[in-house]
Order: sequence, then C-alpha cells, then structure tokens
Amino acid sequence: MLDFFRRGRGLTFLGALAALLASVAIAVEPTVMKTLLFIGAVGVLFFFLSMWVSSQKKSEGYTREILRRVSSLEQANEELRAGQKKYDREAQQRNLNELIAHDPESKNWDADAKQGLLFAPQTVTASAILDRPSAQQAGRLAAMQTMDSDAFEVLRALEGATDETRQRRIEVIGSDSLAKSLGDVGIVQRIEVPHQLGACNSGTSYLIVDERELESGAWAGTLTSQSTSRFLSLSEHIRKAQARGVIVVVVKVPRQDHFSNELRQMATVLIEGTEPNWEWEDDVYLPVLKVLTSVLRGEER
Repeated sequence: MLDFFRRGRGLTFLGALAALLASVAIAVEPTVMKTLLFIGAVGVLFFFLSMWVSSQKKSEGYTREILRRVSSLEQANEELRAGQKKYDREAQQRNLNELIAHDPESKNWDADAKQGLLFAPQTVTASAILDRPSAQQAGRLAAMQTMDSDAFEVLRALEGATDETRQRRIEVIGSDSLAKSLGDVGIVQRIEVPHQLGACNSGTSYLIVDERELESGAWAGTLTSQSTSRFLSLSEHIRKAQARGVIVVVVKVPRQDHFSNELRQMATVLIEGTEPNWEWEDDVYLPVLKVLTSVLRGEER
C-alpha cells in the first residue's frame, strides 16, 4: 500500500489532499473543525514529505543497483572481448605455429612441413601491442610499448623454412596444360568437375578460374541461365575462398553469358586478354600471375 504513495500518482494525490484540507481550513470559521482541518492538512503534508523522501531514497537505491549491474556487465563484456581477441589471435597464428612447432628430427618432417605453407593466407600475422605506458608519462617512456613475440617467431620460421613450406597451393579451374605450367610456382590442384567444389584447402593461396574451361566438358554451361545451381556452387566456393584470404583470379573471355558479370565481380584480379586489370604491377611481385600471363601470351601466339 505504501508503495503506491511513493509513486507519482500517490504523491500527487497526497499533495492535492493536503492543499484541499488547507484551503477548506482557511475558508471556514474559526472553530474546532478549522483546527482539525489544519491538523489534518499538516499531517497529510508530513506524510507527503516522508513518502517523497522515501521515494527518492528508493530511486537512489535502484540507480546504484543499475550502475552496479552495468559495471559488472561492462567488466564481463571486457573479459569476453579479451577472450575473443585471444581466441582470434590464436586462430590467426595457427598456420605459423604449425611451421615453428615441428620436430626437425621427426621422420615425418617432409609430410608435416606441407601442413603449413608460408604463402598461405593469414600465416604471418601483425604484431600486437600488449602493454603501453600511461598518457601522463613523457618522452621516450611514453613511446615505449610492449609488443608480442610474433615478429621474432615469423623471422625464425622464415629463416628455417624448408623448400616444401616455401611452396604455394593453387587451385585451378582450367585446362591441364595451364595447371602443369603453374607447377613451377606452387602445388597445383586442378578442380576438374563441379562436384569437387567445396571449401578451399587451408593452405590454398590462389584460386584461378579460366572462363574458357566453363564453356566445355564437365563445366559446360556453368555461366548460362540453364545451370544456375552449378554457378551457385561455384560462387559459394569462391566466397569461402575469399573469406580465407585467397586471391581469386578470373581469366576473362570475349563471350558474355548470363552469369559472366557476377563471376568477374567476385575476382580479386581479372585478366582480360593477357594482362591483369589492376594497378599494382610495379608494386607487388606475384610469380603466379607472371607465369599465368606468360602462358596466356604463348597461347595467343
């Protein structure tokens, strides 16, 4: 019952009642009734003030409880974010850890070394700042930062890597001659038929799609409207590869089919004729693209 008078409606009712009693007490003749009305108005006013103070205290209690819960939720969120960040970082370091964790005396070194390739996406991760001084410090102390040891692990892995780990994995949807030509710059896996599509190998660095291959054989009609399900399987394979950081190269042909534009838009690098349509040729050295363009120039001749 008292909770009602601690809320807005109850306090309004008490305030109106106290004002009404005081008004009536002023209006009536000086009698015992007037005195009782004044006493009643003072009593209601006192009760009003006590309920108002009680409601303020209760409100403050709710506010403190909310702030306490918010603080605990923020702390829990920070812990979750720290845990997620640590999990993501461990996931990014997985390929690198595979490179540096092998036992050199193991008999299966050659087989184990191929599990993690230096050219695989997300193998070399950026160094993270583990600790930094407070903003109040000045000079060199303010610039000092505690970094993780990833950079040293990367350097040690690069210096001690074997020839197997210096290879690239390349998936090719193209001719057998194209796959053989790329054998000098990587470990090539040719996807010969659509049912081999799925998730890219964890060490795959390049996915090359030659549109000429999609016009004949088991891939015939992939880009036409009659083979929507086959194209969807191919596009899903490409999206999964892109999510892993794989470079998707599409070799364009003059012919325009129903899904040609969708395929070309998914490409990281689109090769039209014998040249890639990008502006990094002078900044980035990619042996795979160099061999691919050389093969295409040779076929044109």
